[in-house]
Formats: sequence, C-alpha cells, structure tokens
Amino acid sequence: MTKLLVLDEKPFLRDGWSGARAEAAAAFWGWHNALREAALSDDSLDEEDFALEADRVEATLFTRLVDADRVRAAADALASFDLERSLLASQVRSAGRLTRPLDFYDAEDVRRFADSWAVPLARLLAGIAGADRTWQLPYIDALGRAFFLLGRLVDVPSDAKRSHCFFSADEMSFFGVSESDLREGPPSENVKKLLWKQSVRIRDLFAQALPLVRDLPRRQAAAFKIWWLGGLEVLNIVERREFDVWSSPVLIGTLRRLQVRYQSRFSRLAFKVK
Repeated sequence: MTKLLVLDEKPFLRDGWSGARAEAAAAFWGWHNALREAALSDDSLDEEDFALEADRVEATLFTRLVDADRVRAAADALASFDLERSLLASQVRSAGRLTRPLDFYDAEDVRRFADSWAVPLARLLAGIAGADRTWQLPYIDALGRAFFLLGRLVDVPSDAKRSHCFFSADEMSFFGVSESDLREGPPSENVKKLLWKQSVRIRDLFAQALPLVRDLPRRQAAAFKIWWLGGLEVLNIVERREFDVWSSPVLIGTLRRLQVRYQSRFSRLAFKVK
C-alpha cells in the first residue's frame, strides 16, 4: 500500500474481497476518492458546501459531490451490510477541510481529522469483513489512523505543494521545520527528525491494530495480515531511505510483495517487522 488509507493505489487491496464484499469495498473506496477529488479539484466549492452536503447525506444519502452511480453503489453497500450512513456523512464533512490550506495545532487535532475522514472508511471496510463489534472498534480505528498517517508520510511533497500540512504545528516548531521545508527535497536533518517522530507514531498504531487478526473470519484475517505487513513494509522503505520521500515514489517492488504474501501466510505476526 503506497498511498494508503487516504486513498489511491493499494497493491494489496484486492486481497480478501470477493463477490458482494468486493463490490461493497469498491463502492466505499469510490465514494472516498470522489470526495477527495471534488475537494482538491473544484475551486467553486468551500468548506460550507461540504458541511451542507454532509447534512444532506445524513438525511437522504444524496449528494451532488459524488456522481449518481457511485452514490447508488455506496447506498446499496450500506443496505447490504447494514452499515450506518453517518460514516459516509462524516467523510463528506471532513473533505471540506481539504478545499483550503490545511494545518493542525497539535497531534490531537490531526487525530480528530483522521477520525472523521479516514476512520469512517476503515469502519465501513471492517463492517464488510464482519468486524463490527464494539470491542473491535479500537483496533479498527488504530488501523485507520495508521494508514492515514502513513499515506500522508509518503505523500509529504504533494501535500505540501497544496499547502496541506499533516504534521502538527507544535511538533514542527519543536523540530524547527517550516512548511516550505516540506515542499522540496532532499530532507534536512530537522525534517528527518520530524518524519522519524511520525514513523514512531505510525508503528505504534499498527501495533495497536494487531489484535484484530484474531477476530476476523479466516479469509479476511489472511487479507488483514497482508495489509498489515504491507503497510509496515512501506514504513520500512521510508526508514531505509532515511526519510527521503522526495526523490522518487515509495513503492513496494514485485519481489518484496511476494515476500510479504509469504510472510503473511507462514510467519507469525509480531513487532517489530523489518
């Protein structure tokens, strides 16, 4: 997974889904991606527009931000798996923040955004997989936050060029990093320290999510192991590159993908994966 839970291409996304589950997962990803695209590409929209549309989704499941086919697919997926439309509405409301320059005061502020933007998608996917019990939610939420932060870690350059900074202001101040430092590489020592701090947080979130593997049906548990190891492998790549995410995209090569699949099948999941 390279751009991960905030979207885009995911090398292991197809694992674990088939039939109605595959259709529902595609519907929820399509919804999520469409909202992000609307926020980033339509200059006529602002945060208030998204807030109004979120209320409409909550009430009617209709929105002009997403094309009719995707709305219908998401609605069918909700009905098929008895999931809450508030999870879609939350994503609409949060997407509005992407229409403007974005910054966060502290780590808790970043977490709140992840909890309203990425975590609802994680809960929808988990619901498809059969993990919707109350005691499972902390694991699901941790996984959603992990992939969200990992996605923002590997996409620092493109986010910075949009004036979207997903590092908290207090941590940037502590490490002596400005937003302009994030737009171009290679990373300075201070930037490396900031990204290292984020990598520690991401690794901890993956650890928090690990108990979920015991609660999933066999097929979905197998897929979870691949996603979990794949996410960690992306993090490992970033660390091996000394946090240089500017010089080239962070990708998992074919051989390493095969190794991840092998490890997920024959190895016991444990921390720390390198």
